[in-house]
Formats: sequence, C-alpha cells, structure tokens
Amino acid sequence: MNSIYDKAEKLLASVTTRDIYSSATINIFQGNPKLFRKVLKTLDEKLPSKREKMIDLGCGWGGLAKILGESLGFKEIYGIDLENERLSVAKTRGLKIYKINMEEDSFPFPNDDFDLAISFGVLEYLTFLDNLIKETHRILKNTGMLLLSAPNLGSWVDRVALFLGYQPRNLEISRFNVFGVHKFYRSQFTKLTPVGHVSSCTLRVVKELLNYYGFKIGDCWGTGIIPQPNYKPKLILKIIDRLPSRRTSLAVRFILTAKKKLASK
Repeated sequence: MNSIYDKAEKLLASVTTRDIYSSATINIFQGNPKLFRKVLKTLDEKLPSKREKMIDLGCGWGGLAKILGESLGFKEIYGIDLENERLSVAKTRGLKIYKINMEEDSFPFPNDDFDLAISFGVLEYLTFLDNLIKETHRILKNTGMLLLSAPNLGSWVDRVALFLGYQPRNLEISRFNVFGVHKFYRSQFTKLTPVGHVSSCTLRVVKELLNYYGFKIGDCWGTGIIPQPNYKPKLILKIIDRLPSRRTSLAVRFILTAKKKLASK
C-alpha cells in the first residue's frame, strides 16, 4: 500500500493550477491526506488484483483519473465528458477520450467491460441521473466498483440555510451571480461565483437510486468545507464545520463506493 500511496501522493502534488481550480475532489484530497489514503486503501483492497480498464465519468482535464488510474495500476484509463477543450487535455495525459452526453447517450462500450468507474463532481450538473447510473451498471464487471462523490444537499450548511429561508449554496439559479445565500456565508469567502450546479442531492437519495439500479453500497465518507483557492473559509467556519462533518449525512460533500448486486442463484 505504501508504494501505491507514495506514487499517488507525487501525482497529486504535481497537478496544475487549472486542475486545482476545477476539481473540488483534488482540493479535498490535497487538504485531507488521511481521507485520500482511506479511499486509496479501500480501492486497492476491494478491486480485483488484475486491473485492466477504468473510466472517469466526467473526466474534465483528466487529472484525477490519471492519479487514481496510474496509482492503482490500471492498464487503460478512459474518460468521457462534453467539453472539447477538457477532453483534449485529458488525452495528452494518456486517457482514451469520448465525447458523451451522460444524461442521454448510451455509452459506447460493451457490457461488463470496466473494473472501476469514478464520478466526481458530475451529478450536480445533470438534471436526471438515471442514464448515468444505468449505463455505469451495464459497463462495469461483476467484480468492478463505482467510486462516486457529490455535494450533499442534506449537509449541515444547507439545512441551516433552508431553515433560515436562504438558498443552498450548491443549487444555483443563475449563470452570472450567486443569489440567496446568507450574508455570513458570503462574508467567509474572498469571492463567490456560479459554478453551474443545476441540481443537488442528499446522500440518502443517491443510495436509494444506486440500490434501485442494481448497486450495493459499500464505504461512505464525508468531507468538510472545501479548501479551494480564493474560497478559503475563515477559522470560525472551519471550527463550526468540524463536528457535523464527522457524520456523512451532514457533511458538505460525500464520497461512496458501490458494487453490482450479484443475482442470486
């Protein structure tokens, strides 16, 4: 495990500024090495020893797929996305790229083809998740795994905001400005700009959806406020965030693993 983690740590440290600004997960892993190690350890222990193909659903620039794929020893790393510029950069990082609308398109891969599928920071950009989850289930091998992460609509931050009549931060109504958030939340950050989140989900509803489409939930982790550049929360918010974020259902973001349910004989 040490060699896997050492390699992953070097790859994580070598990501570009563009990766850091565009990926909440990279920021989380850089700010919380202990969590990064837990996720890697879980994948390494529960994936089959023979690791042929992995796919990143919404690969962006390809930074995270490269980190996990190379660290875990995958022979081939695939990435799907809708943005041409991001896909072109991901290709330079060794990913086999496909331009796909994950809400509507069938994935151009055979059944039972991948050992690992990852999806970080994609759910919040989609209106409906059915196609993404169904197609992921189809292309995963019976021994494969899904690693998924998204902002949590049931987080303590969003619960407090809704109780006071304010808009949850991760559910936006404008492409040009952030509206409806409490002035205290706004005051904690250097700058707030829209990121394009058009939907949001709780940990409970994602678990139910995965279960409905044939997945069995494995490990779950929660994360606190994301230490993104130019969005660094002040100390008081970090202190307030620390306790509720220990409970995954209240955390600002969740990460979970899932595997296919095997049909009973």
